Amino acid sequence: MIARPGMQDGDADTDRDENPASSLASSTAGRDLFDQLVASTKDAPANAYLLVGGESTARLAARRLAAALMATEGKLQELILRGAHPDIVECEGEGAGGYLMEQIEGTVLTQASQAPLEARRKIIVLYGAESLGARPAGVLLKTVEEPLPTTGFVFCTSDEAAVLETIRSRCITIFLPAVSTVDASQALAADYACPAEEAAQLLRATGSIDWVKSLLSDPEETARFLRWRWLPLRLQNSPATSLVQEIFQDFAQSGEGLEAKQTEEVTRFTEYLGTGRARSRQAALRSVEERHKRARRRQSVLLYRQFLSALRIHYRDVLAVATGAPLLCEKLATEFEQGEKEGTPLEGIAERSASAALAAQAERLGVGGALQALRVVGEGLAAFRWNVHAELVIEGVLLDLAVLGDRAA
Repeated sequence: MIARPGMQDGDADTDRDENPASSLASSTAGRDLFDQLVASTKDAPANAYLLVGGESTARLAARRLAAALMATEGKLQELILRGAHPDIVECEGEGAGGYLMEQIEGTVLTQASQAPLEARRKIIVLYGAESLGARPAGVLLKTVEEPLPTTGFVFCTSDEAAVLETIRSRCITIFLPAVSTVDASQALAADYACPAEEAAQLLRATGSIDWVKSLLSDPEETARFLRWRWLPLRLQNSPATSLVQEIFQDFAQSGEGLEAKQTEEVTRFTEYLGTGRARSRQAALRSVEERHKRARRRQSVLLYRQFLSALRIHYRDVLAVATGAPLLCEKLATEFEQGEKEGTPLEGIAERSASAALAAQAERLGVGGALQALRVVGEGLAAFRWNVHAELVIEGVLLDLAVLGDRAA
């Protein structure tokens, strides 16, 4: 069965805690259509499914499909919807360019060969299926065609055409209904008690529903984003190498938050296993540990991309001022001014209004300089398609931007 195609929401990479009851989650899941599909397949499930939709949409839909195929209820189903059940194995490409051979052989195939710990089936979810290259896909293909009776696969992508035909042809393809910017901003406004226009501006600026959810709910992440977004103003007076050190301190602090959440999850899961419902306590905990390692690697790549994306937002606004276009997100400018008044979180930037700061930089760089800055940042983002040293990439981008600013001056 193939569901009717729809547009995709195109949100970016991030794994945030999804709230299955939220209005955003309900609207992006395409609940009625998806429930009909699940009901028609769970009694005679296929070996593999391909979910086509934006990342937030596909992530929630994959977990809901897994919950149905694993035939769980109550607390176990809640664990699945949070991605915290040992029998749902969620994978993303661990290389900067996508899935690695050792990841497929060491994690995916190993998990696929093992029986489920608690549920009736084990479901292996591969996000970003378009980044599954020919060699890793070739290694995986035989197992997808003939998995254990208790193992199933769910592939997720925002670009069906980019997924290898060898994978697509072996899956039931499900096109997930899209969520429009208007619907998403209204749902975000309802979930996070903010004006819909503010949410819409953040969506246009970041291109990511998950990122906007974090900015609306986590003051520390908002402060970090604002530091990154206005960091180009500091390149005039601070060495790029010292700024790199600050950026990686931000990365480390964010990692501490994730590790604290993971420690709490292990504690709760250990208490749950103590009830005797798990067949193998050690195996279940090892599964959780492996998932936590994958999450930490995934977050590292996400933070690198978010930093460069924040720089891109800044230079897009510089270009807008230079060409007389409206700012990408007035909310970010307002928060810049408020942060300056309070002395945080933008220490080190001279006091000025956001419009004055952007105007001065636009005058110094000009249209050509702003375009060149965007090109430098874009090349930095493109470099993460390969297995690169992140610190060297980021330092190189900042050095190039600093030189560009010096030339303009």
